[in-house]
Amino acid sequence: MRHFETTSQFYRSKEWEYCKQQVINRELENSTDGVIRCGLCGEPIVKGFNPSERNNKGAIVFHHKIYLNNFNVNDASISINPDNIMVLHWSCHNEIHKRFGQGQVGNRIEKKVYLVTGASCSGKTTFVHERMQEGDIVLDIDDIWEMVSGQARYIKPQQLKPIVFSIRDEMKEMIARGLGSWRNAFIIEGLPNAMDRKKEADRYKAHNVEVVTMETGEDECLERLKANPQGRDLKAYEGYIKEYFRRFTSDENL
Repeated sequence: MRHFETTSQFYRSKEWEYCKQQVINRELENSTDGVIRCGLCGEPIVKGFNPSERNNKGAIVFHHKIYLNNFNVNDASISINPDNIMVLHWSCHNEIHKRFGQGQVGNRIEKKVYLVTGASCSGKTTFVHERMQEGDIVLDIDDIWEMVSGQARYIKPQQLKPIVFSIRDEMKEMIARGLGSWRNAFIIEGLPNAMDRKKEADRYKAHNVEVVTMETGEDECLERLKANPQGRDLKAYEGYIKEYFRRFTSDENL
């Protein structure tokens, strides 16, 4: 196993992807009905899990029984040992961290930042809203535009852009500094370029960072836009989607 500087770097690695596939194979082999069940509540998570299918992305949380941090991430018996990993619902994963104090060192809460990236209409906001809990931070620039302008969500008066971007940047700085007693922060971004994703993730390296890149394809994003524009300018957002995929680079290129 190669050396990792941080858990954020590890969670973007081929080693972690291979380990998750091993865990899935184990769960399917042990299942009598083809259903993968949560290791905490025992209820089904998803049937016939296929990690290559984007609709299943994020449906399962892979939880290290021995808490993974920057100090033990290079211990293969902890980081990539399938016996140290259980599969959970997102809500059950959060329950474990609260119940057993994982993610808390003394009186200090160890925070986690989810950098959720992808094209317009790829499902970033849905992904976050299905997982966020009371007390989590959600940073979505569309929310800021709506708050500042008082207009419908996708009406963005350009004279307000400096204010909107300043609020976003200040919130990012507060998250990076860990201001407040939150446990999870979800930051929604586009970031088609792998180097830009890495640079943004490194900004929060004082915390546990996980980059989630939505795998919804270009054609599906365009279909979703046409089916439910929600007030978006169709021509403009069609251009944004096509530009995202034109610029997209995989993390494997790093």
